[in-house]
Amino acid sequence: RTAPPTPPAPPTPPAAAAAADFALLVGTKPVATTDDVFICATLDWWPSNKCDYGHCQWAGAGLLEAPLDDERLLRAMRYLAPLTLRVGGTSQDNVTYARFGGAAEQTDCPPFSPAPPQPSARFSGGCLLPARIDSLLSLGGDARARLVLSINAVVGRGNASRGLRPEEDAWDPAQALALLRHVAARAAASPAASPLWGVEYGNEPGHVPPSSYVFCELGSDGRARSEACAWQSARTAATLQADGLRALDDAVTAVFGPRRPPTGGGADEGGGGGGRRPLVLGPAWTSFSAPFANDYLRRAGAALDILTYHAYPLGPAYGAPGLLARMLGYRPTRAEATMRAARASVDAAARAAGRARAARVWIGESGGAYNSGHAELSGSLANSFWYAPFLGANARAGAAAVCRQTLIGGGYALLNRSTFAPRADFYIAALFGGLMGRVVLAAQLVAPAAGAAPPSASAPRVADGAPTPSAFAHCAKPVSYTHLTLPTKRI
Repeated sequence: RTAPPTPPAPPTPPAAAAAADFALLVGTKPVATTDDVFICATLDWWPSNKCDYGHCQWAGAGLLEAPLDDERLLRAMRYLAPLTLRVGGTSQDNVTYARFGGAAEQTDCPPFSPAPPQPSARFSGGCLLPARIDSLLSLGGDARARLVLSINAVVGRGNASRGLRPEEDAWDPAQALALLRHVAARAAASPAASPLWGVEYGNEPGHVPPSSYVFCELGSDGRARSEACAWQSARTAATLQADGLRALDDAVTAVFGPRRPPTGGGADEGGGGGGRRPLVLGPAWTSFSAPFANDYLRRAGAALDILTYHAYPLGPAYGAPGLLARMLGYRPTRAEATMRAARASVDAAARAAGRARAARVWIGESGGAYNSGHAELSGSLANSFWYAPFLGANARAGAAAVCRQTLIGGGYALLNRSTFAPRADFYIAALFGGLMGRVVLAAQLVAPAAGAAPPSASAPRVADGAPTPSAFAHCAKPVSYTHLTLPTKRI
C-alpha cells in the first residue's frame, strides 16, 4: 500500500511576515507623567431634540434628562473607575442656576428652547436646580468618580458690543457662588456624595453670544468683516476669559478656602470636600493657539490649575467624505505636536512668573468627529483606530488627562444612551485606564537593522501614512485583574 503524499506546508500568513519587519523599542527613562486618573468622559447638556445633519442622538442623554440613578449607568462607570466625569458643553453658557439661595437668588429659570419635539442644533435657556446637582453628586460618589463642573461663563456679559471696555464687561459670579456653597454644604452633610474635584471656566469661547468678535462690525455670517479686528478681538477674548477665570478662582476661595501648596500632582489634589479645594480649569478652547494661550496664561497667572482645550481630529461627522478612511488611517502626529506646544506654553508662563510648578494640560473634550459624531461609525470598532493612538500620543506629549466626548449622548458615546451597553471605545478606555500607569516611556517601531538603542522622546518614528500600528509604552499600573473583567455585551 502506497502512503498518501505529504500535503504542502501552509503559506506564511501575510500578517506574520509584516510583523517580522519591525522591532518594538522601549526606552527606560520617563518622557512624561500623567495624572493618577488619565481617563475622563463627559456628560453634556444637550436636550433630547438636539439634532445634527438630520440625526437626533441625544434622547434622554443630556445632564438635565439622563437617568442618573440607573444602576446600569453606575455599573458602567465603576468599570471605568478611577474616572473623571467632566460635566459641560456648548449649552452650559445658556443655563441658569436657580433656587440655590443667596443674595442673587434666581426665580426666573427658563427651560431649553425650542422645546421638544422641534429639532434644533441651537438652543437658549436651560435650568439647573438643586435636586439635579444633588443627583449628579450622588452618582459621582457611588461611582467613585472625580467630578469637574464647567460653569456658565457669560452671566452678566454681552455689553462689550455696546462700547464698554473689556474690564467693564465683567462676568457675574453670583450664581456660581450660590452653586458652590450648595455643593460644599451637601458634601459636608452627606459623606456618600462626591465633592467637586474641579470647576472649569469656559467652553469653546465664542460659540455662544457674546461672541469673540466683541468690537467688530459683523457680516451676515456672524463673523468679523475685518481680519485685523477679528485678531484683536480674539486677543481681547483671551483677556476676558482670563479675568473670568480669576473671578471664579476668587469664588472657589470664598467657599473652600485658599489654595494649598501642591503635593503629588495626582488624585490627591482637588476635591472640594473634607477640606480640599476644587481645582480651577479653563478655558476649553476649540483648539490650541500659542499666541492667544500666552496672553491668557500671563493674565490668568496662578489662578489656573489646568489648561484645557478641545480636539476633534476627524473633522465633521457628515458632509466631508472619507470619515471611515480617516478613522482607520489616523496618525496622531498633529495631536502630539499640539500637546507639546501647549506644554511648552504653560512651562514658559510658569518660568516667566517665577512659579515652581506649571499648570497641567488636559484635552477637555474629544469625540473624534464633531457635531455629535456619526450615527453608525462613531460607535463602531473603526472609531477605536483613532481613539487608542490619540490617548497614547497625548500622554507621551505631556497631557495629564484626556476627556472623551461623551459617556452617554451623541454618536460618539462610550455607552448606548438607552441600554447603557458598552460600545467599542468603552473597552479602549477601560484597558488604557486600568493598565497604563502614570509614567510614560518612549516607544517606537523600527526595522531591526536600525539598531537596538533605546529611543529618546524625539526619536524618529515610523513615517506618517505607513501601514503600521502606533506604539506607546507606560510603566504598568499595579492592577487587580478582576477590575478588568468587562461586561459581556455585543458591540
